[in-house]
Amino acid sequence: MNCKICFGQQKKLISFYKAQKKENLFGLENNKKYKRTIYKCYKCGHFTNQHKFSLYLNKIYKNTYAKSSHGNIKKKFNSINNITKDKSSNYFRCKFINNLKFLKKKNRSLLDIGAGLGIFAYSMKKLGWKINAIEVNSELNKFISKNLKINTIGKNIIEKKFNKKKKYDLVTLNKVLEHFSYANSLKILKKIKKILTIDGFVYIEVPDGQSASKSGFSRQEFYFEHYNIFSKKSLKLYLENLNFRIFRIQKIKEVTGKYTLRAVAR
Repeated sequence: MNCKICFGQQKKLISFYKAQKKENLFGLENNKKYKRTIYKCYKCGHFTNQHKFSLYLNKIYKNTYAKSSHGNIKKKFNSINNITKDKSSNYFRCKFINNLKFLKKKNRSLLDIGAGLGIFAYSMKKLGWKINAIEVNSELNKFISKNLKINTIGKNIIEKKFNKKKKYDLVTLNKVLEHFSYANSLKILKKIKKILTIDGFVYIEVPDGQSASKSGFSRQEFYFEHYNIFSKKSLKLYLENLNFRIFRIQKIKEVTGKYTLRAVAR
């Protein structure tokens, strides 16, 4: 089996037959057929999670994901939103983006794809951005729209048809791309290209598999719902293959302990 990014050879690393510590299998915990296998490309360092539960996961995202992952949405939002700056990954994310000189302009527009609880979108709204958010889970979508007063789109970005005149200065994917198959992630990035302003950018965060793997494969970066776990090299190749010009790409260890890659491109 060859890597879809660099066409190097992928090798099997490990298989899991049950949930790892703190891992949520969204109802598959007692499924005797549960199995997932992690592969690695030794040419570009890209990791893939392979299993047969993609359709099941898609239904979870649309229906029970909010309750299964967050419980009481408002309570979870408030608990994260009230974290002190020094312990908040979202604070450092927003600070990084707003310090980028090439994003300094008035009336900036932002589309946040896979908004989740809306923490990031809400924070950026307070910083003066005009926000739209995409969130397929109906409960999360309703919460963002009603409680955070942010315009929301309840469709998958792949299915959504945009007005040709509607463009964004920034499109963000915070821990989102890893939840899609390689083929669907390509569709997402190609669509994003069409909705960026002429000087617009895409901001991407994905788990850093290369750094996380040094501590083993039971970490959150390699959980069940992550199909693609990038290395810095594979993320760079992935974006270049789509003809994106990369302005920033870096490895960070978040205050939460997560290993993350962030990239800014156009």
